[in-house]
Amino acid sequence: MKGLIIGGTHSGCGKTTVTLAVLSALKKRGLVAQPFKAGPDYIDAGLHGLYTERPSLNLDTWMMGSEAVKWSYASGSEGADISIIEGVMGLFDGGGVTAELSRVLKLPVILVIDVSSMAESAHAVVLGFNEYFRRLYGDSAPGIRGVILNRVGSERHLRLLSETSGEVEVLGCLPKDEEIVIESRHLGLKTAEELPLSPEQIEKLTELAERYIDLGRLVEVSEMASLPEPVGLSIETNALKGLRVACARDRAFCFYYHDNLKLFMASGAEVLFFSPLNDEVPPDANFYYFGGGYPELYARELSENASMLSAIRELVEEGRPIYAECGGFM
Repeated sequence: MKGLIIGGTHSGCGKTTVTLAVLSALKKRGLVAQPFKAGPDYIDAGLHGLYTERPSLNLDTWMMGSEAVKWSYASGSEGADISIIEGVMGLFDGGGVTAELSRVLKLPVILVIDVSSMAESAHAVVLGFNEYFRRLYGDSAPGIRGVILNRVGSERHLRLLSETSGEVEVLGCLPKDEEIVIESRHLGLKTAEELPLSPEQIEKLTELAERYIDLGRLVEVSEMASLPEPVGLSIETNALKGLRVACARDRAFCFYYHDNLKLFMASGAEVLFFSPLNDEVPPDANFYYFGGGYPELYARELSENASMLSAIRELVEEGRPIYAECGGFM
């Protein structure tokens, strides 16, 4: 199973931009790429889906345990030519969430470095990250097998950076381009439901990846993956048979772990989606699930949907089970 992790030196180094560029370019080449996101991040995962038309899955050994991570990765990768995990924060931050996935899933890491304010010093960054990874994991993980330089300023800048890899090869770069910026707000990037990049921006990002990143070599690196045999999860396939789960999903409510919905269905439940913003009433169901998102941005629209508010109030008064969460483990 081909796979790799796109990690970074720190938050804001450009992991998401690089990941989206690679996913889009691979799709243009006719490859089916399965995206994943390290940690409990709904926003980046949602953006991945725009580029692959496959749901991106969250992987976190602390939240899920190693065996569930293996199950999610293996089952989610079915039918894909290559699987790509976008890391979270810096490679070793958050208790080593991203680096730990490399160990558990036996996946090589591609390190993204923001070189906008450095040149030859990038060499020291690569050596430091590579050595620290070895000290932590030794031979138990494939380690850092490639570097992508982000926000390169010019051809001369790239020439100064050309020897930054040392024993880790440079797989390419993305030039600094102010026209390709995913807008942020208080909790992260704008969501996929808000379409933060135009079709023209997506096309340009794809062209940059094709021009500046060695996609063929990147796929070759992904062949270093050697996923251990996963232990299947124990799922009672009839536990929820005959039950209907109504799930609120629109621009206001869009933070979900896809595996949770998959497990509802694997347990026999029927999952129905509805929009508190646009629908008049929710569907008739045994259980109602409101995920997180940015409902505060749509307070006026939600409060003006009187029929929906009245219907949900009646469900509460009837004692129907309703589960509502904010950002989950975020």
